[in-house]
Amino acid sequence: MAVKYYSTLWCGHCWVLISCMKTAERFMSNGNLYDWLHPADQGKAKFIDWPLRVKIAHGVSRGLVWLHQNCNLRLVHLDICSKCILLDQNFEPKISNFGEAMLMKSNQTDWTSSFNVDSEFWELSFVKEDVYRFGILLLELITGDDPSKLTEFSNSGDDQSLSKWVFDISERVDFYDIVDKSLIGRGFDLEIFQIFRVACDCVQLNADTRPTMLEVHKAIRTVGKKHDIKTSSELTKSTASECSEAEIAEI
Repeated sequence: MAVKYYSTLWCGHCWVLISCMKTAERFMSNGNLYDWLHPADQGKAKFIDWPLRVKIAHGVSRGLVWLHQNCNLRLVHLDICSKCILLDQNFEPKISNFGEAMLMKSNQTDWTSSFNVDSEFWELSFVKEDVYRFGILLLELITGDDPSKLTEFSNSGDDQSLSKWVFDISERVDFYDIVDKSLIGRGFDLEIFQIFRVACDCVQLNADTRPTMLEVHKAIRTVGKKHDIKTSSELTKSTASECSEAEIAEI
């Protein structure tokens, strides 16, 4: 069941924007991540260096952890992509566009817009879908390629081919052939490969073998520490004191 949001949540390092995407984007001075990675005007250069890409990945993963585990509503986004990641003046990522979102009924709430499902089915069918889509977002940050091009790389464009493609790339010596050329040779090659391995785990064909977003966040944290990014050890403390409940309406 889709839900619509009318306010914002502060989740420690990442704002979760819950409002009309187009309206929210007008207030974000740096627009959305997609336009930075794939500018419509190729002559107008836009460059996001590696530390900033790590910061964005860290912030988005942090927000998803909160939605999946810390939020009383147990929300899944189901449409994570670079177009719904908005960037403020400091390039802090904001998750937006909750048009496809679903929430699972909590024992402590009685939302009419939530629904009851088996917890294992919820985890494999919905939560791990967010993990998969986040993995594609990581690949986009690493390669600089449009998500549609990533599926072209994997031949047929289905989940099985994409999973096989990233595994084959990770085992080959020409790994750097797929990396955004603007990132190579700047001293971050090992970090890029580390994040690529995280992406490989996220897009595994079998949902039950994909990591949780908390596990993903911890892996990204190890890289983020090198760039003075807040660590996930602060996640529980910050979310408990700083997150405000959102108004929710069924649509």
